[in-house]
Amino acid sequence: MNATLSRLALLSLLCAPFATLAHAQLSLNSEPESITLTLYHQDLAHIQDQRAIPALDANQSVYIEGVSPQLLTETLRIQGAGQVLEQSLIPAQLNYDRLLETHVGKPLTLAYRNPVNGEETLSRVTLLSLEGVRALIRQENGRVEPIDLYDNAWRFLFEEVPAQLNAQPVLGFRTQGTETPGLLTLSYLSHGLGWSMDYRINLAQNGRSLSLEGLASLHNLSGTDFNNASLRLMAGDVKQGDPEPHRIMRAMAMADSYESAAPVQPSSLQGYYIYRWPTEITLKNQEHKLIPLISAQDLPAVLSYQHSFPIIPILDNQRYDAQPNIQLRFNLPNIMDSSSPAPAGNIRVFRPDTEGEMQFIGAGSIGNLGSGEEASVTLGQAMDLSIQRRQVMFTDNEDNLLIQYEVTASNSARESRQVDLSAQFQQAWTLTESTHVMQEDNAGKLSWTMNLPAMGAETIRFTVELKKRLPRN
Repeated sequence: MNATLSRLALLSLLCAPFATLAHAQLSLNSEPESITLTLYHQDLAHIQDQRAIPALDANQSVYIEGVSPQLLTETLRIQGAGQVLEQSLIPAQLNYDRLLETHVGKPLTLAYRNPVNGEETLSRVTLLSLEGVRALIRQENGRVEPIDLYDNAWRFLFEEVPAQLNAQPVLGFRTQGTETPGLLTLSYLSHGLGWSMDYRINLAQNGRSLSLEGLASLHNLSGTDFNNASLRLMAGDVKQGDPEPHRIMRAMAMADSYESAAPVQPSSLQGYYIYRWPTEITLKNQEHKLIPLISAQDLPAVLSYQHSFPIIPILDNQRYDAQPNIQLRFNLPNIMDSSSPAPAGNIRVFRPDTEGEMQFIGAGSIGNLGSGEEASVTLGQAMDLSIQRRQVMFTDNEDNLLIQYEVTASNSARESRQVDLSAQFQQAWTLTESTHVMQEDNAGKLSWTMNLPAMGAETIRFTVELKKRLPRN
């Protein structure tokens, strides 16, 4: 007899007395036989919980501890317990006020601490009634008096907790019954759990290559612990509105019937990707845990300096000063020898200084990108590069505007730099002349590159013609 059957047999013996009672109640507070967590990005988890259960009488009520307090009851699916007649999530009811309410008319021990000498005396009293912040008690000598419930000098001592006051939320359901013991399966969505992706990049000192580490950051703020759980990470933006959760749950149930052959090997489902962690994991309440998901070495990298500005169709005598953005670009590698996308997440970049010590140089984020796609992260602005621009000519003709700009890029670094610049247009335009080679596209952008020597500068002038917009009738 395997371990599961042994536990079922033992559970049946322990619960045998209930069989003689009509509508008996059964409480299951044991650890699950198995539990599977599928975490999503949007503070959401799909939880599958299996527990041994004895044969159930008709109309028997079952109460299960250890479920997520943030369970979404409308997504709950119960299997292995016969036909379920009703189900509900009973919130935690154990608190000071409820304890007092259940002891009205009953004897209690009352502790009183003398505020002068600190001595504490105990006496037996009967709690007669509760009214707001006051309690009415009767002492052993028959005297009746009120006390302030929140006065630090007085406190009630409780010898036991009534069975109906559960300290944690409890899942309850009533069933038409089953003939034999079996395995109860709970499947539901819950808030309070989720995951995000964090990437660390170590950029080589020359800026031409990098190493990439991707860590999955798991969080559990659900209010309960999950011990020895199988872990799945769902990558992609899952719509949570009705009826999407039900479709996702059905799809996940189908996906979980297949075993994953490779560690952390992603598989696809309905346009999403699932990463299956190869070992069981424990995620305690209030815990944040990091696990390695992606790793790559010696990826080619490109550091560039970029600046963009708008072409405004008005006379402008102002001079503008700016620093170009530092942009890091690289192609994403294959993940675990597959072509699945890399999950969206935050990126933090480190680079050694001239002394060889690693320094944090900037952060950004990427969306869901496929293998081989280019990732681009803006790290900040270059302090040793400056861009000055000004409008040096503005001519207002009958059907067009003729505008000339002067742009000067300066490099105060002790090494040469290449700066990519672009001008953005909001209306039809034509480049009429330029001192440098410029690239035009059909997306309203004019771009060019300036190669700056160490401690040097370069100036470009260009003239554009803007077509006037026709007035609306």
